Amino acid sequence: MEAKTIVRGTAMSNSTGSLALKNYEENQSDGCHRGCSDSDDHRCSHGNKKEFIGTSLELLRKSGYRITGPRKLVLDCLAQVSRPLSPRGMLEHIEADSSTPNIDQVSIYRILEALYELGIVHKVGPSGEYIACHHLDCHAQPHILLRCTSCNAINEIDVPQPVVEPMRWFLKEKHQFMPDAHMFQIDGLCQTCVNKGH
Repeated sequence: MEAKTIVRGTAMSNSTGSLALKNYEENQSDGCHRGCSDSDDHRCSHGNKKEFIGTSLELLRKSGYRITGPRKLVLDCLAQVSRPLSPRGMLEHIEADSSTPNIDQVSIYRILEALYELGIVHKVGPSGEYIACHHLDCHAQPHILLRCTSCNAINEIDVPQPVVEPMRWFLKEKHQFMPDAHMFQIDGLCQTCVNKGH
């Protein structure tokens, strides 16, 4: 028997959901390998350190922040690492390069909080560590951070509206709760760890 999901008062079968996902995937064929649309209104910076830093500096300027040496250091660190870091971990990463000027952990924390408010970084639970947002216009559509509980790998993916809207509807209609975040985190096992039998 085919399961049904109620969406905004209408029944949507699993086959309808599969069709919506198939249409989404076909429309993403020119995007990056992580599911980004890479369109004019939503560009991806996966693996592009210079673009991430440039766009982040532009967002800081537009938001009234001065571009300081410590802010550049933190952005450069975020652009280099592919795993979440705490302010302490970031400090250790920055201090590993003896040519960098001094920066303290409290300054890093404050900078990260400002970047978080601007959508330039994400907080990864349950640790509260930070990782760069790989989408230059992160509020364009919902994202999911997939966190492997075995190796702590993080993958940020776009989520098609047909997948997210039923959940938003359910939370609003059944629990009178309006989520304000555009990013969700799901913990589980990555394919590499599944293949290793973890």
